[in-house]
Parts: sequence; structure tokens; C-alpha cells
Amino acid sequence: MKLNRTIPFEFEGKSYEIRIYSKGWKFNIRAYKDDSPANGYSYTVDLPTSFDIKSILNIDAIQELVKLTKKDIENKKWEKLVNQYLKTVKTSADKKLGCQNCTSREIKAMVVDGRRMFECSACGNIWYEHVTSCLTGEYILHEITTNVEKEGQHEEFTEILLNGTFSEDLSKGLSFEDQLANWANINKLEYSFFYKKDAFGKERQAIRFFSKVPRVSPAFYG
Repeated sequence: MKLNRTIPFEFEGKSYEIRIYSKGWKFNIRAYKDDSPANGYSYTVDLPTSFDIKSILNIDAIQELVKLTKKDIENKKWEKLVNQYLKTVKTSADKKLGCQNCTSREIKAMVVDGRRMFECSACGNIWYEHVTSCLTGEYILHEITTNVEKEGQHEEFTEILLNGTFSEDLSKGLSFEDQLANWANINKLEYSFFYKKDAFGKERQAIRFFSKVPRVSPAFYG
């Protein structure tokens, strides 16, 4: 769907935005925080094709859903619903996790690059804990895994990793190649080397990361 409009707002010192997406005369409205869905609610409306598509965003049918989306955040509607449900079930923290790809609850977790990585034992799906901050060296690694999930691959110039996160320390036996291979193995990533032009037209070695296992994260964390 096409993003038509974002409406930013603040609540309890946190920044949110309401996004209006559309495909033809079908519109979807949802609240986001830190570029991820803020809760489990989204609202959809199908409008008659007789409506003027150029001015349609301002009609009451859409604006009422925008107000409702914002009110859900301010009233903490989703949090109350989840907390109320969890009070009625007896389950461990691990059993609250479910695989978005196959619905299995057989999930393994480990800490990788300062955040938890989850792996489904049934289908091999990989996803990560949502974090809002990280160490400088971890940022590029998070970017790689995020882009592989969203775009199917990520390309990075070799020098950026060689001179940064995976800098060599041969005195400790830590070669660039060994660190790269170990990190990719832990994150269940594949990679290959190739050459591409940089912003100045110079051919430079780069690495293309991709995955042979599913990488489907939950739409909402919580």
C-alpha cells in the first residue's frame, strides 16, 4: 500500500505517528512508534470509487479513524487488553512467544549484538527483539539484519566492517574473515563478496548478505 500521510503526535514524552496507507479507495490507518507498530490495532475503510481520490483524506470516514487510533494510544487500550488476558492464563514468559511464520511456540532465544535473537525450532524463522538504542559498533549489524528481513538482502562495503566492527587483531587470532564468518553463522546469514561502484564511481569490494531461512518478525512486540 502507498503511504499517503503521517500525523506526528506526542504522548507521555514519547513520539508517535499515525500513518495513512491506501491502495485505490481502500485505506489503512495505524499508529507507529520508533518505526514499528505501536500496538496491535489498525483500522481499515473501503470507500466508494465515486469519492474524489485527491481530497479523500480529509473526509469524516478517515478522520474519525485517525482520532480513534490516537485515542487508543492515549487510553492505553492495547496494553489494558494484553494485561487483562495475561492475568487469565498461567504460562511462562517463553510460552508467550509465538512464531509469526508458523505459529509454533517452540522458540529458542539468545543474546546477539546486545539484543535477543529468537529462532523457531519448527520452521527456522529468525527475528530479533526490538530495541531503541545500541552501541556504535552494533548499529551497522542491526541495520544488516533489519534490511535482510525487510528487503531480502543487504549490501555493505567491506572496508566499513573491516575498519570498524570486525577490525582485525591478529595478535589475538581474530582475523576479519573469521569474525565475519562467526557473526554470520550465529545470525543464520549467508554472504558473498562482489564489487560495486561507490559514490565517486570507484570500484570497491562489497559484501551481500542474505538469508536462506524465514525472517518474519511480529507486527507488534508485547
